[in-house]
Amino acid sequence: MASLTELVDRVNKSAPVEPLQLEIYQKSTNDAERFLSHRAAATLKLREGRRHLRQCLEAIDFADQRMVEEYLQICEVLGDLDERTEPLARFGAAAIARGEFSLGIEAIQTAVSMELQRGAGSFLSKKENCLWLASQYERAAQEIGWWTPEGMDWGHDVLRLGWIITEIADESAAARMLAGLADVLNPKRCELFVYSTNAAAQGGAITLRTLQESGAKVWLGPRNGNALSTAGALAESMVLDEIDAAIFDVTQADAAAALVASWPVARAKINWSLTSPLYSAEMNAVIYSDAKRHDAEKDFWAERRIESRFIFEGTVPEKIREGVAARRAWGIPESAVVLATAGTNLEQTLGDEFVETVIEALKTNRQAICLIIGPGNFSAQKKRFAGAGVSGRVGYVAGTAEVLAICDIYLADSPDAQTEGMLQAMELGKPILVGKLGAQYSARLAKLMREPEQRRILGKTMRRQISEQFSIRRTAELIIELCNSLLGGDQKAPAPPVSETAPALAKVA
Repeated sequence: MASLTELVDRVNKSAPVEPLQLEIYQKSTNDAERFLSHRAAATLKLREGRRHLRQCLEAIDFADQRMVEEYLQICEVLGDLDERTEPLARFGAAAIARGEFSLGIEAIQTAVSMELQRGAGSFLSKKENCLWLASQYERAAQEIGWWTPEGMDWGHDVLRLGWIITEIADESAAARMLAGLADVLNPKRCELFVYSTNAAAQGGAITLRTLQESGAKVWLGPRNGNALSTAGALAESMVLDEIDAAIFDVTQADAAAALVASWPVARAKINWSLTSPLYSAEMNAVIYSDAKRHDAEKDFWAERRIESRFIFEGTVPEKIREGVAARRAWGIPESAVVLATAGTNLEQTLGDEFVETVIEALKTNRQAICLIIGPGNFSAQKKRFAGAGVSGRVGYVAGTAEVLAICDIYLADSPDAQTEGMLQAMELGKPILVGKLGAQYSARLAKLMREPEQRRILGKTMRRQISEQFSIRRTAELIIELCNSLLGGDQKAPAPPVSETAPALAKVA
């Protein structure tokens, strides 16, 4: 007979368990055994109840709100949070079908938001589900209706660019990009209008001030409005502003923006896809800031006659140089050669081969140190560094650009890495070592560590390259070129699709 520990483990893993096996332990004189066995039995019964409740919901096409809420509560108790998205979204679709648009849209928005907060789960990871969600938003938008009485032949000499975002938060990448765009856009060529649908969640006082000082017009949605009222107010504002091209920098969790995307509020509509596209059929183009994701999706959009491009999310040089740290503040000798790598997921991406490369470099040069910049406990990496006897020359730091200012060589953790830390190092004029790990990579690193003049030359090349290919100014140019292409403008000939590959980095010979 299976032990109680084995039975509980099987229950936790959703493996089949015969309830009679648990009943034996429920009669035990041991309090811990009674607790664990009864808890496991309750979990089995909850799962069985959820299964029946799911069948009830399917029988009525998820149309009963109270029953859906009961199902969601059971899922939460069981910890099966991924199971909540589809039933709630399907309830929203049923509400939209019977004309309860506000209830239905809010339900779909809540369902998508819950999953995206944890990272796209089993429901949103499937493209067909995202397309279905988009169709529900479009259905609601068509039923509600919106039109532009005067048409949209604005006839402006200057491109009016509308940028729709869910919220403005000073620390977010989206806010930094907006502030950077506002700073570099030429007002004689492009006027920037920023629309934020979630006024209640704003934490971007600095960004708002920067946008306004740069001449951008900022609109914040009604603080107490729901998705429908916010969508109506946003559409009206965009039409009054006579927007030529609108960029929707949002996910399907922003119901107000998703509704407006289906209405005639701009002459051209573009989805800036940082995580997951809106999948709206009303889009004229989709921009990806990730080359790999674009390569995987471009055929899908081509079949739907929607243009797709890769446009790199450029860096903002002026912000990187603030608060530069001095070596002596870190207790690092001027003669030391400082290696560094940075990222938000290094705990998973810094594999054994990278660690061994660093170990070899530290052993080759006794004055070298390595800084690993980013969050994580790095227990596996620390163990390997300690085993090699170099742990005293490896530091772990939470900062990014400020720390990169003291490094001599930046080590990319993969051949196609283009992280924010790497771009910041380029802007600071640091040489970047990128390529496939191995003997050749190690030889390049050894050469750079020996030759400070080579580091200076390569760093200068990197700074020039980021200005030409990776800067926010270059991003702005590509966005304007795409907008003019969609609008049929002739301010500047559109660039050839830069969507095929990401800009290549200069490499050490």
